[in-house]
Amino acid sequence: MFCDEQIARVQRWCNDTKQKWNSMAERERQVLQALSEGLDNKAIANNLDVSQKTIKKHLNSMYAKLGVTTRTEAALLQGVNARYFST
Repeated sequence: MFCDEQIARVQRWCNDTKQKWNSMAERERQVLQALSEGLDNKAIANNLDVSQKTIKKHLNSMYAKLGVTTRTEAALLQGVNARYFST
């Protein structure tokens, strides 16, 4: 049904996605979870008891690690991780 090349591509994508997720700090994952729930920076900062500036720093670091440029992309990748890679 699938050729070897297609299977290899999916395996590479899975490994790449896992590596990106594992590169993030626990706090960055918390920020990402809150972001995926639709919270804005102010609400995330209040929930985590940090400043909005700190949240912006976490977001920038997280975007770089995940290879994304927007909140939406980050939230989508978090959804993929939750669905396919969580234990």
